[in-house]
Amino acid sequence: IQTQAIPILNREKLDLIAQAQSGSGKTVAFVSSMLLHINPEIKKPQAICISNTRELVNSNFDEF
Repeated sequence: IQTQAIPILNREKLDLIAQAQSGSGKTVAFVSSMLLHINPEIKKPQAICISNTRELVNSNFDEF
């Protein structure tokens, strides 16, 4: 999923819905693109990560 999603997300600020098996790189794809578009000069929230389980929220928090 990384090879398909990252080039699309890095080109423009787009919304993307993707579905793939566990361990396919979904988290790296969305986090890397999300961080690329954050402007450090802006001191307000610029990105939101929504996850469907508490375990996934905790995992994403711990990793990034």
